[in-house]
Amino acid sequence: MRNDLLKDGNTGVKRIPFTSALNSDTTHQQDMIRPYVDDLKTVIDMNLIKSARIKIGVDPLGGAAIHY
Repeated sequence: MRNDLLKDGNTGVKRIPFTSALNSDTTHQQDMIRPYVDDLKTVIDMNLIKSARIKIGVDPLGGAAIHY
């Protein structure tokens, strides 16, 4: 179905103004950052990294990870 929408140039996709979408009863905001950050402790041993006393530099280059 999704590929069909793309093939048809999204002509079957209903478009509404952004402000109308925000005010719609079907639009709900959801924080996607907090759950991600909170779950990092289940895959990264931060205490081990801290105890290693290493220095890490990260440059997201303004990409999608900049807010993380």
